[in-house]
Amino acid sequence: MESKKKLYIGVHIAGFFLAAFFIYVANNVYHSHPNKFLAMFFPINYSLWEQAKLYFLPTTLVALIEFLIIGKYYKNFMVAHNIMTFFIPLIMIGTYSLVALLFPKLAELTYTGMVTGMVVLLIGWVLTYIICSSRKRLFVYTRKSILLLVILQILFIIFTFVQPKWEYLFFCPVYKLYGLPF
Repeated sequence: MESKKKLYIGVHIAGFFLAAFFIYVANNVYHSHPNKFLAMFFPINYSLWEQAKLYFLPTTLVALIEFLIIGKYYKNFMVAHNIMTFFIPLIMIGTYSLVALLFPKLAELTYTGMVTGMVVLLIGWVLTYIICSSRKRLFVYTRKSILLLVILQILFIIFTFVQPKWEYLFFCPVYKLYGLPF
């Protein structure tokens, strides 16, 4: 049992750094190869909504990689990662909103969103570990959690091409526009 726990912790820590690396790469994919297909999955600008989208695909990919390595040891693994992947973008939006409300000058800095996102990612990774370690069986919620992920991805796709004029959530302060930069 102790070796499974060490394996899980090692894989989970490696997964965190892999997710951070994937997030870094994902941040540049669309800008390197701008097209509408990539726009559905990668951030197209620096709006708060697109920064939340930035964390979705990398955390989903890392969850799948971790599942292949250690998922069989933990009944709650998929539901824990699905919940984390669903809530990270939402918590990131809420956390950044709080920072913007309390410290407006700090929120204007370019890297505040990335730092906020990494802190939220770390919190999500810790919570996933806690849920996976729980003896309570939550795996019955796996289908519902997968449905939440599908709904969130659909929302990311819809709001990539049809962005409401909600300045706080969808306006890109860098490019001074809503939506696609082309």
